[in-house]
Amino acid sequence: QLANAMYDWSDIALVDGLTTIENCALIQNEKGDFIDFGVVNHLPYYLVDIKKYPGITDKFPYLSSKGCPFTCSFCTWKGNRKMRIKPPEVVIEEIEHIVKHYGPKTITFIDALFFVQVKRVKAIAQLAIERKLDVSFYSMCRVDLLEKVDDEMLRILKQAHFDEIAFGGESGSDQQLKLMAKNT
Repeated sequence: QLANAMYDWSDIALVDGLTTIENCALIQNEKGDFIDFGVVNHLPYYLVDIKKYPGITDKFPYLSSKGCPFTCSFCTWKGNRKMRIKPPEVVIEEIEHIVKHYGPKTITFIDALFFVQVKRVKAIAQLAIERKLDVSFYSMCRVDLLEKVDDEMLRILKQAHFDEIAFGGESGSDQQLKLMAKNT
């Protein structure tokens, strides 16, 4: 809504979920409806001159889910525990569109917790293989979720070109992890 309002020079104060300042007062609009993650929803990237953003064709950011069920004290998502997750078919169709129109070398999953549903990640990787996507993938993973990944899945991830998976090691101290509410 915001991108379209700015593109059309519409009043951005009418955009659902937006907070603005007017005469030194915060004005918070109604939250509005969540975007349906079960359908393909190509973001209006055409509204932005992608070439003005160095590196975007190397590592294109992509969000396949929102929220996180964990309560880590340091995290920006801690107030958004409800997960909204795109189905694998939607993820792959949107990525195909991005690859076709913008040609990135890598799709970077910027989800707070991409690996929260390991079966979904496996399905995304299998679809990427089936559709012969010419792109590599990067994502992050909580260390404790790695125990759900078996050798077969690692082979599938490798074949699908998940070339990088980063793991967060916030602390080696159980006391510090407890203070951060990591629950690992």
